[in-house]
Amino acid sequence: MNKGWNVFWMIVLVLPMLVSCGRVEPVQNEKEEVTISVGDLALSQKYDPIAGYGVWFPPLFHSSLVKVNHHNQIESDLAEKYEVSSDGLEYTFYLRKGVKFSDGSPLKASDIIFTFRKAQATPSSADTSMIEKTTVIDDNTVVFRLTRPWSMFPYNVSEIGIVPEKSYDENYIKNPIGSGPWKMVHFEREQQLIIEANEHYYGPKPKLKRVTIIKLDEDAALAAAQSGKLDLLWINAEYGKHKVAGMRLAEIPTISGLVFNLPTTPEYTDEKGFVRGNRVTADPAIRKALNIGIDRKRIIENAFNGFGTVATGFSPKLPWANPEALFSDNRREEANQILAEAGWLDADGDGIREKDGIKAEFVITGRSSDLEVYNLAVAAAEDAKQLGIHIIAKSEAKSEALKNAPRIPTGWIIGRYTPLEFYRYYESNQIGAAGYGNPAGYRNPASDEYAAKALRALSQEEANRNWRLAQWDGKNGVLNDYPYWWIAYSSMVFFVRDGLDLGEQGAPHRTQGAMVLSNLHEWEWK
Repeated sequence: MNKGWNVFWMIVLVLPMLVSCGRVEPVQNEKEEVTISVGDLALSQKYDPIAGYGVWFPPLFHSSLVKVNHHNQIESDLAEKYEVSSDGLEYTFYLRKGVKFSDGSPLKASDIIFTFRKAQATPSSADTSMIEKTTVIDDNTVVFRLTRPWSMFPYNVSEIGIVPEKSYDENYIKNPIGSGPWKMVHFEREQQLIIEANEHYYGPKPKLKRVTIIKLDEDAALAAAQSGKLDLLWINAEYGKHKVAGMRLAEIPTISGLVFNLPTTPEYTDEKGFVRGNRVTADPAIRKALNIGIDRKRIIENAFNGFGTVATGFSPKLPWANPEALFSDNRREEANQILAEAGWLDADGDGIREKDGIKAEFVITGRSSDLEVYNLAVAAAEDAKQLGIHIIAKSEAKSEALKNAPRIPTGWIIGRYTPLEFYRYYESNQIGAAGYGNPAGYRNPASDEYAAKALRALSQEEANRNWRLAQWDGKNGVLNDYPYWWIAYSSMVFFVRDGLDLGEQGAPHRTQGAMVLSNLHEWEWK
């Protein structure tokens, strides 16, 4: 019997005994609790915001100074408001009063300073590199001094939940204490997590009292759902044609784009001896034809059973994204004309265009650890054949795919809430940064200048305006250059028990099933 089935039978047989033995206090009304399966991430014991928990996981246990709301905009959380100095180097946060951690202890300004200083000293995906100094002004005011103007700082702050200085130690991940809407009651790593509403939470109270999250492989989880033991189940798109009595299929679109970089320069060796560029995708005609000529709806149907939405750039649901930088696709006749006018012709009749002795042929890679990206690579390559472009889709280990991305296009998942996504992938000073920054090798001076203005902005409105212009100002930008091949925004697919209302989901920025928990406090039985 595999591990998934072991956990299934543990839930069926053992959990009631645990409740009766007093390890978990029973909830009186069964309509106040749910049992769900949302993948591995929720049970990985990575609940420490100092180590980057808030970057990749919804803030169940913690709250931050500010947060990103359902409309992907920054709004107040622990801080009722913040101010930015005229030079863009100081951010002053004014804290709400009377906040408590889940153990009942008061949250102090010193806890905020402790959290950020600890984060600065800890290797993490939570970026604090722009912070020079943190200062407590009084019980309700903290100030951050930055090393440079960085208008994205509120987004950085939103990803770091506050921890209590007095109880933070090496065992914190086993029993996280925070000021968020939920508290941990029981945890068994990679098996189950039981959480209950935090009675000390200052925000809207969760409508459910208890949530049990279990790990099951998909076959066991589907069986558990069919037997009525699960109220929500995250599934791969291939299971989307199944039906489960008493449950509905729910597709939740994300802002997470599935994208391939298209190196914009011919092959060259940089100063570090690293080979960059691609002699086929270096031609703007190839990049534009691929972008406007493919049929994304058909690709999504072939790769994901139709679950997903067409993507040609950053989601218009993002306040800093420019909808004018998006375009229509399936313009096959126009794409073929662009290729022909650029000298790409099929002279030998083999179905593949060539120019100056070079075949319109190149490799793209998907991750061997990510079937979704690989399936997309295969489906996109198949569709490109109708343009006379031969793309060879290969599966490759993530480390190799990332290393080779500057010369061999590979699949990326792009679309966090922050405009840092645009900065990392499109700005010229990011080429090679952190090992794989701007893998298309894209350079556009006008775009760089707008981005520089955005970073110096003193308000989110001013910053967003310049981020949008950096994408397309009517003359310069991605609609001239097409450095990336956007294909689809992912969708998360679930079976949901009839009567369970998931509230307003917004648009999650990752495709892991645990992202459905971002508004768990809104869930209720109706």
